Amino acid sequence: MAQAFVESGVTGLAIFDVQQEIGERSARLLAEQTGIDVRFYKVDVRDSHAVQNAVNDVHSHYGKIDTLVSAAGIADSNIKAENYDVEKFRRLLDINITGSFLVAQAIGRHMIHDKTGGSIIFIASMSGSIVNYPQ
Repeated sequence: MAQAFVESGVTGLAIFDVQQEIGERSARLLAEQTGIDVRFYKVDVRDSHAVQNAVNDVHSHYGKIDTLVSAAGIADSNIKAENYDVEKFRRLLDINITGSFLVAQAIGRHMIHDKTGGSIIFIASMSGSIVNYPQ
């Protein structure tokens, strides 16, 4: 997705992920290949304060935020639903749903304050419309 944004002409891009090594490598390679200002933020989307701090830093660095693509999501096991641990399920919901909301809320506040508008795009799993075996 980041590559597609670069190909469409963005001048700056921020990547949020909890996986630091993958995120840093992706941001570095994309910046090297394209010359675009790409920044990585290690953020656990379940942590509202960490999300707000990272979004504030992105806004401060780039001067505005006009697009969010939220693709946070995990499918952490192939455990049958009747045996799925409730704490694992809460973690899944906190990442997949609450985390996406927290990032969109923080970015939306900047868009509203700046009166610039923008786009907030949520990417969902194909498992919402098909049986994605073994999920």
